[in-house]
Amino acid sequence: MGVPDTIVPPRVRDDLVARQRRSTPSHYHPRLPPEDFMKFTAVSSDLQKALSKIISVVPAKSTLPILENVLFELTGNDLRMTASDLEISMTVVLAVGGEQDGRVAVPAKKLNETLRALPTVDLLFSADDASNRIAVKTDQGEY
Repeated sequence: MGVPDTIVPPRVRDDLVARQRRSTPSHYHPRLPPEDFMKFTAVSSDLQKALSKIISVVPAKSTLPILENVLFELTGNDLRMTASDLEISMTVVLAVGGEQDGRVAVPAKKLNETLRALPTVDLLFSADDASNRIAVKTDQGEY
């Protein structure tokens, strides 16, 4: 990968390897299982408060673009959000209405700006591995 394993935390390294696999043509490896599909409901202000706690760790510009993301891991009704700049890592756990477990890397700054612009509303967050899309739906629209 070009970066010694001793510098990259295991969780970040695993996420980088998974992204590299997705960008490799499918005839080089079997299709990954759809574990990255996830869906949950939450209150926008709660999600924004939790994200604002770890957004300071996310670097504005990085030679590793994956570091500009927050890893969302949904297990049951617990959403674990993890961010790292390779020196500092932070994790926040938020209780949500989990519908489909999974994990996905989300662009931190873009999501934070979107959530700050929303009023306090219920939202449905979904990530689809097949289309590589993340959708945040509210009664007022889809973002």
